[in-house]
Amino acid sequence: MGASLFGVELGMIHVLLYRLLGHVISAGSDGSGGAAPIDKSFVLEYLVVEELSPETLVGNVPRDYQLNRKYRPATLDQLRFRFLSRPGVGDRLLFAVDSKSGVLSTTSRIDREVVCPRASRCFVAFDVAVHPMIYFQIVKVHTSLAATLLYTRINR
Repeated sequence: MGASLFGVELGMIHVLLYRLLGHVISAGSDGSGGAAPIDKSFVLEYLVVEELSPETLVGNVPRDYQLNRKYRPATLDQLRFRFLSRPGVGDRLLFAVDSKSGVLSTTSRIDREVVCPRASRCFVAFDVAVHPMIYFQIVKVHTSLAATLLYTRINR
């Protein structure tokens, strides 16, 4: 069982908070409630609590980047995901992305002090590529490591 807060899995808190924030993010500027256009300046930003269990959900790249609003389900099924830059420290990989679903998760327990020794702010930045080439795009991801509650937001 993964880390929990008040008996609720932190991964579930992440999903619930994303859904709450997603309604605000997806509201169209004309008040129609339509999807916000996908902007290449979007950066997916996640805050991950250190010492979470391996394979803890961090995010869902296609959903969080709103690819599900851009492409039909049949196209989404064709998309594949991989890292362009390695999200790790030394030879240790910190995160994994599922090539078919785009789900981002931890690979092991992350110790903030090992990743960013003597730093007041700690983050890992990396890029996720979306394939095949006809749908190619690069998703920028910024993952902050902290000892506090897990949340997700998309910055412009």
